[in-house]
Amino acid sequence: MSTPRNYAFYLELGIRSMQGGERLYYKRDGGRWGSKAKARRLEGGGGGGGEEEDVVVKLNVLQIYALTVTVRPGKDVRYMWLDGQKLELKTSQRVYPDDDAIKYTSQWTTTTYEVTKQGERKKLPIEVEFTTGEYLKSEVHVKFYPANDRVHSRVGRMFGTLSLLCHAPENTFVNVLKKQLL
Repeated sequence: MSTPRNYAFYLELGIRSMQGGERLYYKRDGGRWGSKAKARRLEGGGGGGGEEEDVVVKLNVLQIYALTVTVRPGKDVRYMWLDGQKLELKTSQRVYPDDDAIKYTSQWTTTTYEVTKQGERKKLPIEVEFTTGEYLKSEVHVKFYPANDRVHSRVGRMFGTLSLLCHAPENTFVNVLKKQLL
């Protein structure tokens, strides 16, 4: 697929538990990572920009998560890493024939992670290399809960998709213009 070098696109990352397809949750982190305005911006409450955040996505250790990666307009992904773990991406069928998005599916496991200590958070790097040579790097703050915790890890707002509005200028690094939780 041929795409112009200087353009904008969206990359959306959806994560669900493989056990029953349960959705994840996130919460504002009480200003631990910055101002509440940054959290509102990330949650879709306005403003541009968004690499800074005080929103934390809640995950459980010893789990397998189903990932859906959508790139709109369609852009071929060569590789994707989540916290340094290379993902095996599979191209999924397009839902609508006129849809210009390319959708990928994968799985990601948290079997090597430990429960996050109280008051601590982890930055989870997201890296994507496209077949056109561009490279995207972003991150999201996460907290890992015990595998069987269905109380604390389920408090907050439902997490649907992490949406990144991206710009690919005339170099190999993609700029993330806006980050939103939908």
